[in-house]
Amino acid sequence: MKDAIAAAVLPGALINELGFKYIGYVDGHNPRALVAALREAQQIKDGPVLVHALTTKGKGHPQAEKDYYRWHATGPFDLKTGAAIKSKASAPTYTAVFGNTLAELMAHDEKIIALTAAMPDGTGVCTALEKFPERSFDVGIAEQHCVTFAAGMSVEGLKPVCAIYSTFLQRGFDQLIHDVCIQNLNVKFCLDRGGVAGGDGPTHHGLLDIAYLRAVPNIAVMAPKDEGEMRDMLLTMVEHVGPAAMRYPRGNGVGADIGREPQLLEIGKGEILRDGGEVAIVAYGSMVHPALQAAENLAKEKSKRRW
Repeated sequence: MKDAIAAAVLPGALINELGFKYIGYVDGHNPRALVAALREAQQIKDGPVLVHALTTKGKGHPQAEKDYYRWHATGPFDLKTGAAIKSKASAPTYTAVFGNTLAELMAHDEKIIALTAAMPDGTGVCTALEKFPERSFDVGIAEQHCVTFAAGMSVEGLKPVCAIYSTFLQRGFDQLIHDVCIQNLNVKFCLDRGGVAGGDGPTHHGLLDIAYLRAVPNIAVMAPKDEGEMRDMLLTMVEHVGPAAMRYPRGNGVGADIGREPQLLEIGKGEILRDGGEVAIVAYGSMVHPALQAAENLAKEKSKRRW
């Protein structure tokens, strides 16, 4: 009874039961209190110590305190008002296109479930959370649980869509293999920030997804050449029976048509975009449009040589 009461009342009771020494709560915005707690932790020589500091995200900046989702990672903004300074790019971001398309598909198919791991805004799932809160889940910073949670839903006949940053799906690689792909379950993975993630930094570069996904059995791996094809691929994924993954880059699209209805694609079939002569260029995903430009440049050079 004493242990039960202690666990319910004292914040560190569970930590102590796990064998840790517990110091907390500490005001994470009070430097003196933090220094005192860390010095106390230094004095403990036998076993691990957990210092529990409580902080408020965006503390000290009024706009960030009110809307910490939007200010998790911000671009240029007006110092006085906090309003974002929008880029001149006219095309929407891949993230926005994904989020809107997912919500559109969820409106037509009640079996589709949206999942994310603490990044509803960064992945675009915030749209689904707002429109379909009963079918959208943010599991917190727990990618392993997200994948296994989705596997359980699939077994019950649902169509879970896991929206996770490419680099963070690495945390759930074991679950991806054993809980989803070996069992050939109907789970979909949408990997934002595929490739170099620019200003998000090296921890967010999704450089390994193609390599580690190709090695896993039963999974279909996709990458759209533009935002229009992304909508087609998302529909194709949710209609495909079995595991599937789609990776796409950070940033804006190329201005492709997203006003038409998404269309089903034939999985495993390539597309000829331009007839050539002596050189064949094979491209995948976001490299398709740069490859088309390279083909145009080669054709111009060849034309010049003729004269």
